[in-house]
Amino acid sequence: MLEPQAASTERCCGMTEDSDETWWEEGKSDLQGVPNPEPATAQQVFVTQGAAVPVQAGASALIIIALIISVLGLACCGPLAIISLIIAQVQLSEIKNIPNHPDQKLAQATNIISIIAIAWMLIVIILEMAF
Repeated sequence: MLEPQAASTERCCGMTEDSDETWWEEGKSDLQGVPNPEPATAQQVFVTQGAAVPVQAGASALIIIALIISVLGLACCGPLAIISLIIAQVQLSEIKNIPNHPDQKLAQATNIISIIAIAWMLIVIILEMAF
């Protein structure tokens, strides 16, 4: 037959319930679970400026589309040149302060082709009305 256990029962780690031993060390941390921080050493942070990033590596798709529209306006449909002229003027106004921008020459070419296409369209309209 088993004997009844004593009033103090043993728990894990060999401690008993009625033991007066503390399971934390009072001098090393507070009771809220926050450890005492060790003194931090000051570290120097180095900040450097990176290399300059170019605005654009190639021509934008918008000015290429405007160039295609201006050529179509010159070849077959004159009113399309008005749209490409507007796009070219907007692009030129955006990049006028940036020297050697890759879109600058394309925008100027689109501008010239659009003006020629509009002038050709007006000449054709005047000639058709005259004859």
